[in-house]
Amino acid sequence: MKNKVLVLADYYLPGFKAGGPIRSLENITQYLGEEIDFTILTNDRDYGDKQAYPGIDTQALQKVGASKVRYLSKRQRRIFSMLKIIRSCNANVIYLNSVFSFFYTIQVLLLRRIGCLKGVKIIIAPRGEFSEGALNIKKAKKKIFLLMSKIFGFYKEALWQASSYHEQQDIRRVINRNAIVAVVPNIPNIDKSQPMMPQDKNPGALNIVFLSRISRKKNLLFAIESLKNLRGQVNFHVYGPLEDQEYWRRCLSAAENLPANIHFSYKGVVTPPSIQETLSQYDLFYLPTFGENFGHVVFEAISSGCPILISDTTPWRDLEKLGIGWDVDLQEGDRFHAILQDLIDMPKETHQQYVKNAINYALQYANDPHILRANRVLFQGECVNA
Repeated sequence: MKNKVLVLADYYLPGFKAGGPIRSLENITQYLGEEIDFTILTNDRDYGDKQAYPGIDTQALQKVGASKVRYLSKRQRRIFSMLKIIRSCNANVIYLNSVFSFFYTIQVLLLRRIGCLKGVKIIIAPRGEFSEGALNIKKAKKKIFLLMSKIFGFYKEALWQASSYHEQQDIRRVINRNAIVAVVPNIPNIDKSQPMMPQDKNPGALNIVFLSRISRKKNLLFAIESLKNLRGQVNFHVYGPLEDQEYWRRCLSAAENLPANIHFSYKGVVTPPSIQETLSQYDLFYLPTFGENFGHVVFEAISSGCPILISDTTPWRDLEKLGIGWDVDLQEGDRFHAILQDLIDMPKETHQQYVKNAINYALQYANDPHILRANRVLFQGECVNA
């Protein structure tokens, strides 16, 4: 008999604007759906959309890939409506995909705390929300919420999922040093790991891509400002949904002050099927993020043969030793600038070696049997590497 897992997340397919968390859930259900009975509760619309998905029935479960999905209207997200729907799913395990989601995490933990969800195992995946950079955004509000959550025992006997040992340390630093944390890597887009053929880089020039949601957490403003005073011809193309309009205006203002040899352009939103093809057209993927628990787009860049320059706030570490890119402390602005200049000056042959290394590493990572095994055990309600 299959284990029944109820997944709660603000956004899921056919949505894509929320980025990595959707792909994480899609990959989990795709590769484990034959072994585990997944039901997903989610919003009836994509991130930032005012209209619901066309043709969605919010009164019944619908088959999406290897899982069943119930799309909820605003009214159905109310606490006692949610309780009725959750109970009807009769799950052994409830999997929460955020700490700060009001409807899909806080309400559920409150229902559990007052005894409405007895006998159900709770797994919480913070999705990078406990990195120092992420916590510093709306810091006071988050600090108060976490304090109150601990006081009321929201996290008692919960199992936490970390995608890396770095995130495990973050969870224990924020929640409790004795918190039960399973280190379970996210499942990559295994069937999409075959790369496009990257273009050759020209010495004295660099084509850079930033592909992510436009928000403070992704740190686009830092990326723009780091381009100042670079020598050579640089094209910096930005893709992603405009999540934070005020922040985007600051980014545009900074871009207007770039020198004439730096060409900035916003290219709009890329749908998931086109991400790898888009990334393969560039010499460098640049994401100085404040924190990621996995970073699917980072893996997609690597598997596309696009070297990466990122902050050291993701699980992707020691990239220079691997010969596929660089992970740098955000306090080292000069280091980012120096790497960018080195890339501009880099000859084609040297850059091509980074491309080959990236493709080979992605294929090796995607075929690591430990990743699927660890996820399988997690959703059977057990703990891995706690």
